[in-house]
Amino acid sequence: MRITNKYTNKTIKEIQDKLNQCIEFEKKWGKTTKTQAYIKWCTDEKYRKRVKDFNQSIVRTMKSMNKIELINVINGN
Repeated sequence: MRITNKYTNKTIKEIQDKLNQCIEFEKKWGKTTKTQAYIKWCTDEKYRKRVKDFNQSIVRTMKSMNKIELINVINGN
């Protein structure tokens, strides 16, 4: 059974496992921007909402572009 929250389709167990993985990584290798972001994502529902909103806005922007604009963005022109 999947128990999810409003802003992700990950289960509570999957979120907890990722959090534990990040904490163990930081103990071994030290903090990184990526682990800090994952920890914030795992522990803050408002942050998960903002991440989801941001990702959806990127998708909407990309879908609204015509093919030439999209190719220019991808190629860095």
